[in-house]
Amino acid sequence: MTDEVKSAKDALVSALVELSKAASDASKATFLFFNALENNNTDRSLFEDLMVPIVGHDSVPMLANMGHHDKKEDKKKKRAPKDPNAPKKPLTSFFLYSNAMRDIIVKERMLSGESSLSQPEIAQETSRRWKELSESEKAKWKELYEEQKAMYEEENKKYLLAKETGAAYTAPKKPETAPTPSSLKKSDHEKKKEKKKKKKEKQQQQQLLMSE
Repeated sequence: MTDEVKSAKDALVSALVELSKAASDASKATFLFFNALENNNTDRSLFEDLMVPIVGHDSVPMLANMGHHDKKEDKKKKRAPKDPNAPKKPLTSFFLYSNAMRDIIVKERMLSGESSLSQPEIAQETSRRWKELSESEKAKWKELYEEQKAMYEEENKKYLLAKETGAAYTAPKKPETAPTPSSLKKSDHEKKKEKKKKKKEKQQQQQLLMSE
């Protein structure tokens, strides 16, 4: 980059910063000005001279209209506060995968002695791994989403019924660990059963070798 280009770039950045600051100041000043007009019941038509043309630009009619609105618009309906006990909608298949992989990535780096990652870096890593999954592997997480969705809909029916009838509603406890597809998550009993089966197969193979 030549000195001339660098100088021009610095001047442009400086001008843009000043322009942004000036626009912010003008916006605040305009709001305060028209707010003062309304508070003092001053006729706005006396200030139509504010609609002056800017050199090289058309006149700015929005300046005269800024701050002018019905008071009804100021009283926008506030959204009803969310019930913390209401069932939460299920995460998408990608976010289910991300939640499950977050702890795995952290543990992997701890065991390998690598430095820990920031949250944005972990998000990038989970995104990279998700893209590398086969369609059959992604299908497992999509199936998990459908399971979570069905559970949510069932629980939401109970919640709405309780709300309608005035009955007490108890939200289900949050799982201690992130949900994973049933094909990836096996119970202790299943793990012991599988281990026992492999041990038995190994013993049978050894017996066959000895008999030969």
